[in-house]
Amino acid sequence: MVKICARLEAQGACTDPLCREYHQVHICELCSVFCASTKWYEAHLAGKNHRRRLRGFDGRQYHCTICDTQVSGQNSWVQHIQGKQHCRNAEITGALANVAPVIPDTLPGRTFCGVCDKYVPNSLWASHPQSSDHRRKEGYAAFKIALEEAEKDRHDVVLSEGLDFGIVESEDAAQGVWRALTIEITVPSSRVIIKSVSFSSSFTGTQSP
Repeated sequence: MVKICARLEAQGACTDPLCREYHQVHICELCSVFCASTKWYEAHLAGKNHRRRLRGFDGRQYHCTICDTQVSGQNSWVQHIQGKQHCRNAEITGALANVAPVIPDTLPGRTFCGVCDKYVPNSLWASHPQSSDHRRKEGYAAFKIALEEAEKDRHDVVLSEGLDFGIVESEDAAQGVWRALTIEITVPSSRVIIKSVSFSSSFTGTQSP
């Protein structure tokens, strides 16, 4: 079994150039998970849980304040607010039918985990933060925060957009892929010196000079 780099999994990035652990991960933003190989990633995309989320079955419980009822999953929520009974109740109360759902923090016997985006039985809540699934989701969240932070402009320096290479096929990588970078200074008197440049992959966490 392939073991993903502990730093990458826990913190969202690995900054150790000598790290020999596995960094070749794929990320599913819909499910907020790491996949440690292309084969696992493809299996995840074909899996039941991913396909259910793709169809809007996210496992959340939505509360309709107009009908005072619980609806399970985003897909069911959309169907609910388009239903005749809901629209009739909205008309009677004078409310808009397209009301935003209320997501309860707790359900009887369960607590909602915002990191994992699911309800956890209260009997398992104390040990849930130490579970492998929860820690993987924490790593994903940390990765996204680290990536967003790295993309911010700093110290009056503005970088041009469009530097994300996306997914580069092996054939294209062998021929070379080019992007133009524009660096601007918002304060005319400022001086900026580029001392080094490195490329970082959001999928691998590794760097190359």
